[in-house]
Amino acid sequence: MRNVFRSRAIRRFTIYQFIFAITFGWIAGPANSAQISSTDFGDGDSEVASLSIPMSPTNNRWAYDLINSDQVNASGVTGSGIRIALLDNGIDTRDSRIASKVIARFDATHSVSGQYDHGTGTSSIIAADPMPEAGIGGVAPGASILDVRVCLNTQCRNEWLVDGLKWAIDNDADVISMSLAGSGIDPAVTQLINDAVAQGISVVTAAGNQACAATFSNGNQISNRNCTQTTMPRSFPGSLSIPGMITVGAIGRDLTRNSYSNFGSFVDVVAPGTDVATLYPWGPNAYFGGTSAATPMVAGIVALIKQASPNLTPSQIQAILQASTTSPVISIPDLWESCSRVDNVWECSGLSPARWPTRFYTGAGVVDALSAVQMARSFSANSLEPGLTVTALNSALLVNWENAAIGTAPYSIYLDGKKVAESESSEFTIIELTNDTQYSIQVVSKEQVKTEPVLATPVTPISFDAPDAYQFWTSASTLHFYTRHKAPTAKGVISFENGDRAPCSQTSGSTFITCDYIMKTNSVTGQFRFVDELGNLGDVSSPITWSTSYLPAPLNVEVMVTSRTQIAASWDPISSATTYCYYDAGQGQWTPTSQTSAVINGVLPGLPQTFSVFASDESCRATGRHSPTYWFLAFSAPLAAPTELQTQEITSDRLRISFAAPVGASSYAVYRSDGKNWITGNADPVVEDVYSESDQGKSFTYWVTAIERETYGSQYGETSVGLRATVPQRISQVPPVTTVVTPPPTSVKLPASGSLANAVAAKKFYDSKTLAKRYSVKVISSRATVTISVSKLSKNVCTVYKSKLKTIKAGKCIVTFTVQEPKLKTGKTPKAIKTTKVIAIR
Repeated sequence: MRNVFRSRAIRRFTIYQFIFAITFGWIAGPANSAQISSTDFGDGDSEVASLSIPMSPTNNRWAYDLINSDQVNASGVTGSGIRIALLDNGIDTRDSRIASKVIARFDATHSVSGQYDHGTGTSSIIAADPMPEAGIGGVAPGASILDVRVCLNTQCRNEWLVDGLKWAIDNDADVISMSLAGSGIDPAVTQLINDAVAQGISVVTAAGNQACAATFSNGNQISNRNCTQTTMPRSFPGSLSIPGMITVGAIGRDLTRNSYSNFGSFVDVVAPGTDVATLYPWGPNAYFGGTSAATPMVAGIVALIKQASPNLTPSQIQAILQASTTSPVISIPDLWESCSRVDNVWECSGLSPARWPTRFYTGAGVVDALSAVQMARSFSANSLEPGLTVTALNSALLVNWENAAIGTAPYSIYLDGKKVAESESSEFTIIELTNDTQYSIQVVSKEQVKTEPVLATPVTPISFDAPDAYQFWTSASTLHFYTRHKAPTAKGVISFENGDRAPCSQTSGSTFITCDYIMKTNSVTGQFRFVDELGNLGDVSSPITWSTSYLPAPLNVEVMVTSRTQIAASWDPISSATTYCYYDAGQGQWTPTSQTSAVINGVLPGLPQTFSVFASDESCRATGRHSPTYWFLAFSAPLAAPTELQTQEITSDRLRISFAAPVGASSYAVYRSDGKNWITGNADPVVEDVYSESDQGKSFTYWVTAIERETYGSQYGETSVGLRATVPQRISQVPPVTTVVTPPPTSVKLPASGSLANAVAAKKFYDSKTLAKRYSVKVISSRATVTISVSKLSKNVCTVYKSKLKTIKAGKCIVTFTVQEPKLKTGKTPKAIKTTKVIAIR
């Protein structure tokens, strides 16, 4: 007998509209929105740090506490022996807490300058040693880092990503972490991700920060966006559906999806993406956020899983990760029914909750390191039974466990760690799933014997036949050929015998194909295959060989920034070449020369620019292959560190620090040892800090870095020596008098029980502010603190754990909410208000 489960919350949708913002026409950019250097260039809302939450190790550590990584580390699982390749914009060497974890470096960008802020932040989330005052300390502090630079500041290019992925694979990475997202699929990157997974490497990538919101505010007015019920932002490479590649979305402190975090069938799991404490090159940063922060958290958990059970495959690791998640709080965005452009303004109608499947917003759920590692250990201990098979169908999965020795019926079927059905037989079909979505399936018997979780993806069967290629030829930087049949997609990839991968493009329905590749020798052989937008690979062609008589590319190219408007370049001569052609960024044109060096003037300070050279004739027609493209940002030498820091004034409310400023500073970045940081608005050699009541009596160290601003960018200088300051306690004029009144015993009248329509689920955690809103507890200010307590009468039904309500079983939970509003402008603190509610638990 075949059973069928119809998934109510996971319907089938196939309509996608791609929306991207592309900076400088480049392919990808890091998906973060840190306070100091925002790199979120998406079309959606940016991450906004929760500045109203006091700085403290506990508050700063919230993200790590939520995923339970410290508990795993305390058990001895720290990621030891695991090599994580971080593909980002580089890791700064100044702070030994993360620099000591870097065991190898590779720069795919050929860049001669740039900042290493984003890569330092993401790598610190993975593996930084503790900085207790700021709540910093990596998820997998025992892991080793491979620093693979594929981005220049906030911009990345697919050719850099191709080289970086290939290097990571060749250098024995166990995990690849990519906090970057951009537009359009690159088939060479897609092929390499498939290569990595096939070789046992787990790949973790960001969902992206381009989620579409129906409106936006520019500070003066609210305007509409073209965000409709059929709009689905997708960022590459997170949009790919490759088993073993984990795409990560971001949630906030309230456990809801952050508004900027992309959603869709491709989101596998979510992790914290708000106020994640980490290191920056210039000091601690408690405001790092975005899917860029969520991604390394998951990469760190994958390292913990791999240490706990080294023989797991990437698909098994993803299945474990999804089967061990906890439930987020679902928040459905509002989208328009339709929009049209009128007088350069979007006019929209029919605002209503989005109708995408609920799973699109937060995937399988919130990652939990402790549960994941426990399940991985069960694998190693052989306490999970093999034999579960899952067959992918169109919008469905056929689950069979007749070969799994798990005991007797009834059997419980779990989808992403949540029970969805029971079965009396050993076969079951889950239908109305979403194609190209990766699910974790597990079956549990009456005796609570469990199968190993299995990753499976419902699909519509597709097949791209291998092309019959003919008529091959080359240019200085491309390969060309024709096919005898029309191309089924617009993308393809060549896999060469030397391990290189090259992206190819064509017009769907055409027979002419062009591949971007600069030959390193006079002859290369490779095989071509088509690739679709979800990363599905077609069959490979017969081997194709290209030959060329082009001269080799110049070697040992050196590019040096000599001033804020000038660079110098040199290269080795090529035998038989009499003329070279190089790109003059100052003139914006290719320029011939008989020399093997060049000086380029008039470059724009702070703007990313390029240099490349090849053998040519006097008209710059190529007779040789191009060198790699070298990127640079022209700046003067970094400013010296501010000196002579001293405290001018310090009270219980504020601090004023003066210092000797370097010449040329436009403003200053200030970092405080508990993770607070900001940028001053001017070049005055003074910084000020404002203290809250919670800061009184604490000591902080301050670091100051000068910033030099140009029209197209900013350069950070060296960081000052730290200055330590202790905040005085405020002295009250009249000592407070505490009067204790013991009221006579009276019966307490409780409010009516909550209705089942508004009930919460058992065995879950609920945030106090979210519950207060749900049950109409009056909270005026977003800065108000909400605490909860549970009546002794409810101790077997619910409890408070880590400031959250933990529901144990069905029943009535008597909860008292205490709302403390912030200080008034008069300095007076309002009286805390207590409200008791009876919450129904189902």
